[in-house]
Amino acid sequence: MALFNFQSVVSEMDSNYSVIEVQLTVKRVPSAVAPVVEQLMLLIKACRLVRREDRTLETALREVFHIAVADHDSERPENTREIQVKCRCESEKEVSVTIRLAEAVKGARQVSSAGAPRGDFALESRLQVIGHWVDELRVEPDGTAIHLRKRVAGARASSTLA
Repeated sequence: MALFNFQSVVSEMDSNYSVIEVQLTVKRVPSAVAPVVEQLMLLIKACRLVRREDRTLETALREVFHIAVADHDSERPENTREIQVKCRCESEKEVSVTIRLAEAVKGARQVSSAGAPRGDFALESRLQVIGHWVDELRVEPDGTAIHLRKRVAGARASSTLA
């Protein structure tokens, strides 16, 4: 298997709105992180969701993938195979990325969905830093998925109106 494979690409487009959603299967090896993040960033930039000089989302993605690749139970070979990734880009609005694992990231179960301190200090600290680079960071209660969301600056203000 290649380092990553696109499983599906779905798009919805009209004159004012477009959504592109991709799903990938990624090998759970450190050498897969850079090429996967590079491909996701090409898509995200094509949807005009980040400025060229803004590297915060790219950095957040790299860190989350490093957590997903490095922080797993390597003693169980069945857990080292693949990560499921879903990236959804709403043109000029927001991008959301979900990284789903076969088993929990070590220490992730102790981190609340708000990232509040409750367990593994190293993981908790990394997630808190990543949370500063994105608008939303959430870990599933069972630790098997990490969700990121980043909004375009103009979209952020309009989404707070109720």
